Amino acid sequence: MTSPSATQGPYPYPNEPIWSRSEKIIARKAFDAALGRELHEVIQEAKQMASQIQQSSDLWELGTLPDSTP
Repeated sequence: MTSPSATQGPYPYPNEPIWSRSEKIIARKAFDAALGRELHEVIQEAKQMASQIQQSSDLWELGTLPDSTP
């Protein structure tokens, strides 16, 4: 006995919205801007921590940046 095959649409999930080209461009710009802000914040925090290094054992602290989630 064979099972019925699922109908394959253009998207793997039936409720997934279909984005227009302009929506994709806008979403990508918003994502890139948000990512840029977050990375800038992490870089600034890492630089601040690095400036406080006094001895070699302090280097390990750089690998454990504090979680910035509220």
